Amino acid sequence: MAPADQLEGVRQKSEVQLEIIAELLDGFDPERPHFHATEIFNESWFVKAVLHRASTLADRQFPLSFAEGATWFSEAYLPTAFAPRYQGDKLSEARTHADGVIGHFSIGDNAKADLHLKADARQFTVVEAKIHSPLSSGVSNAPGYDQAVRNVACMAETLSRAQVPTSQLDYFSFIVVAPAESIAAGTFSSLVKAESIQMKVQDRVASYEGDLDQWYREWFEPTLDAINLQILSWEDALVWIGQSDQKAERALQAFYEKCLLYN
Repeated sequence: MAPADQLEGVRQKSEVQLEIIAELLDGFDPERPHFHATEIFNESWFVKAVLHRASTLADRQFPLSFAEGATWFSEAYLPTAFAPRYQGDKLSEARTHADGVIGHFSIGDNAKADLHLKADARQFTVVEAKIHSPLSSGVSNAPGYDQAVRNVACMAETLSRAQVPTSQLDYFSFIVVAPAESIAAGTFSSLVKAESIQMKVQDRVASYEGDLDQWYREWFEPTLDAINLQILSWEDALVWIGQSDQKAERALQAFYEKCLLYN
């Protein structure tokens, strides 16, 4: 088979696959469901759809904008400075799952979803996606060490391992994206603050009795000084997309409404 014929065959198969998926989404009936609505209509899939569309836009001024050459990945593992030092370490935590990451990085060097910043990275944006849930309040070995502080501290460790200084980054943000109603209710405001994040990391580092003091000075403090902490509504994100692509905005709005309904 000629290469052109092979490409045409692949294209036709992809179109059929997309048609079947579209039928499942468009034909979902909550009275006679064939699958759990939240398997599809959830923040995990919605953030993938939003980031995919955002990656096609030329605008560089919005919180979800992409720098030139940047890519995105969902459910990446970010490393932690508080990894287990020995079996049963009661201070440790697992790596953090990032709902979405935008930037210059590679995936899968050590495990399937491990993220590593590139040496010449100019963007490192981490997105925490929410529909109706709040940020998690802590980890088993550190109650109160919430989802916002975990993400920011893991971003500092990611920079440390890549030896990428914050001064090199043109885009450097941690963004919680949530419904406007939840934001207006103050669900996230007390946690997505530099003061809250700094206090919790200081307490966490102090429990290591000096072992992480250098990391705190050389990587965490510069991270907190430079990072842009933001809370963004899905509604504003969709309006932004609609300025360039109204068809995509309408499709994403329909998806979003189902996420709100079923979660």
